[in-house]
Amino acid sequence: MKNISHSLGPSSDDGKPAKRLTVDAFDMTNATAAASTYLVPGKAVGITLPDIHLKDIGKEKDGVTPGELGQIIAGTLKRKLSGAHHFGQVVSATSDTLGKAGSAIKNLFK
Repeated sequence: MKNISHSLGPSSDDGKPAKRLTVDAFDMTNATAAASTYLVPGKAVGITLPDIHLKDIGKEKDGVTPGELGQIIAGTLKRKLSGAHHFGQVVSATSDTLGKAGSAIKNLFK
């Protein structure tokens, strides 16, 4: 999230304050991502990202900068991904991959 703030900081290139945004509704649905782990180098595990529905972003404080908007969205996604369901999905997919790798190694020694 620091990258977002750094890339889209609070001021514009000409030194003027950054444009402030208000977002009535932000919806991210049916999104997927690939995650990798050091346990299985070179293998990515596909996961379904949780849906995000945000409303009235920036309305309480005269808008948010683009960087702040990015941080709000990324923070929401991070909180939702911390939930047991999505973590379980990653563990399950990683376990399946490790199981297949173990079977392949066993077959080498038959």
